[in-house]
Amino acid sequence: MLVFTKGNGSSSSSSSSGHSEYGFSSLGTLERPCHKAVLAARSPFFKNLVQRRNRGEELQPERAGLNLATRIVLDESVIPQRFSSVLLHAVYLDEVNLALVCRPLEGGPTSLEDAMELYQIGRFLELDILSQGCEDLILEMLTPNNLATVLAWGARPYGSAWVYRQAVNYLRDEFQPFSQSPVLLQLSAEHLREALSSDFLQASEHEVLQAVLKWGEHQLVRRMEDREPNLLSHTAHSVARKGVKKRDLSDVELREILSPLLPLVRMDHVLPANAETLAHAVRRGLLPTPPSHMLGGDRDAVRIHAWIRSTSGCAQGVWIRPRLFMPYYEEAKAVLEEHFSQAVDVVRAAVRRPDDIPDTLYMVDERRSLEAASANPAPPLPDPATLSQMVKREQKLRQSPLVLRALSLPLTSRHLVLSQVRLRVVREFNLPDATAQLLEVNRVKIATLYFNQVIWGAKFVAARELYQILILHLLHIRS
Repeated sequence: MLVFTKGNGSSSSSSSSGHSEYGFSSLGTLERPCHKAVLAARSPFFKNLVQRRNRGEELQPERAGLNLATRIVLDESVIPQRFSSVLLHAVYLDEVNLALVCRPLEGGPTSLEDAMELYQIGRFLELDILSQGCEDLILEMLTPNNLATVLAWGARPYGSAWVYRQAVNYLRDEFQPFSQSPVLLQLSAEHLREALSSDFLQASEHEVLQAVLKWGEHQLVRRMEDREPNLLSHTAHSVARKGVKKRDLSDVELREILSPLLPLVRMDHVLPANAETLAHAVRRGLLPTPPSHMLGGDRDAVRIHAWIRSTSGCAQGVWIRPRLFMPYYEEAKAVLEEHFSQAVDVVRAAVRRPDDIPDTLYMVDERRSLEAASANPAPPLPDPATLSQMVKREQKLRQSPLVLRALSLPLTSRHLVLSQVRLRVVREFNLPDATAQLLEVNRVKIATLYFNQVIWGAKFVAARELYQILILHLLHIRS
């Protein structure tokens, strides 16, 4: 049983305390039934509390058989009653639902403030599911309007370091639109320094410089408002009413305010190099060190070496790591792709490469035969009389001593020797070399026909012998 109290949170088992041992609600308290085993399993805080209560009951034998509910009293100053439903919903269902928070009809804290307070309650109760769920809800509710609030809360000791890192990443990714909105003026110097120190800040250095100067001038105006006498405040002569012109701002104070931030701006990467904002800041003496290309020498070489690290030791200027600003990256990538595509086209035009590379030797032979077949048209077919003479000539050459000797060698390829024989026959008849394939095909047909004749002849002989045996057997039976 969880008891959410109001006031000083005192509770006892006596009837004078206003609490019931059997779970009845009394004035100023809210009782929520639950299982102590579930609470102990989900939170080390509740586990230790339940164990202490169990040990206390073991020391009181008179309460052993009563089977009374364990009451856990939570004070309103630590855990308000309006969070009771959210707390039990997270314990049982692993979900943080802010719709269960009891809100007043008008006014009251916002959902973001409730999530921040519930995060602290989860940390106090050691209920990780509640704390992590609140972190996720805070990030879902993160907008430019509440960015400064979330950053300030996350940087505090009781805030979430994870939420702070995600908020800083959000500031880095959206710094370009933030620099042109009132959100920039709500940020503190620590938050700006955290964002400007990153190599992944999504803004050009020119926009970063403008944002830093704008923020510094706003801080200087606020300092001037704080310094003015109370007699002038809220009058027509106050700084807030009549405003401040830039020429009235003290460059010395402005340089002091911007001293932690301006060294983080990479002045050598401000584009264009002759930007009016950069030149004006140099004339006002706000920059601790002017850019390298303003110090003399070969300005173009100094500007190039500020962006590209040189391998030679005689490079002018100082190389500064550029930020990964995505528009610059995409533009450089497009230029490189165009340059390399032109170079590749030139190489492809100069070098002719095969479309595919065969894996094994038999693929080489197949490819050569296919290329030869596609390159050379089909050879003319000789007449049957000429083909018959060619076959006879081939058989005669096969019986020659030279061919028989070549076929008798142990490492000789029979297919290669017979191919040379057919090639000689074709050339003797003044026919193209491709006609040699016809001889091979004709030889295969003849061999097949001979084999068929042999097989059918054997079958005929076997059938005739079987018929003769059958006739003799019948004659023997009749006699």
